[in-house]
Amino acid sequence: MPGRSEPRAALRVTAAFAAVAGIAACPREWMAPATIVVAAAVLWMRPPWPKLARRWAQAAPVILLAALFRAWNAGQWEAASVVAWRGSLALFLLAALAAVTPWRQFLGALEWLRMPRPFLAVLVLTERYAHLFGEEFARLRRARDSRMCRRMALRERLASEGQLLGALMLRTEARAARIHAAMLARGFRGTYPKASP
Repeated sequence: MPGRSEPRAALRVTAAFAAVAGIAACPREWMAPATIVVAAAVLWMRPPWPKLARRWAQAAPVILLAALFRAWNAGQWEAASVVAWRGSLALFLLAALAAVTPWRQFLGALEWLRMPRPFLAVLVLTERYAHLFGEEFARLRRARDSRMCRRMALRERLASEGQLLGALMLRTEARAARIHAAMLARGFRGTYPKASP
């Protein structure tokens, strides 16, 4: 359930989303000033730098793959570099926002910004159950490793990881169906029902 929004959290969220929209729309010639604006915004937020670097490093490969895909398919290396630059700036800004804004305040700010209720519900549930996916994947990996008596070659390991991801998706779908049925039984209709005093 979204928490109450503090004015500073609402300001940070609004400014970050506006900056990301501006980064996506700015022409290639304005990328240097956009970088300076993002750096100033991140310095204003004063995030813990190790946490910020860790979050950025976790998501940066997706942006780099998108840029490489653009360059590989279309042969547009200059456009690919702009995609990587824009994506990196937006990711850096959002990672800083996530590092300094507690989750409940972030959700409260989104609610204050009149974010649609179904989207908020998805965010709440994603945050609540995300750690379960990691634990389930670790269990599947441990079970596989306990049955192995030798080290796998890279190709075998990649195939095995793909099979584990497939098993995780099947388990996740079954768990999601059970959770959804339980939520409907408790009165969930897109928003959480108010508890009576």
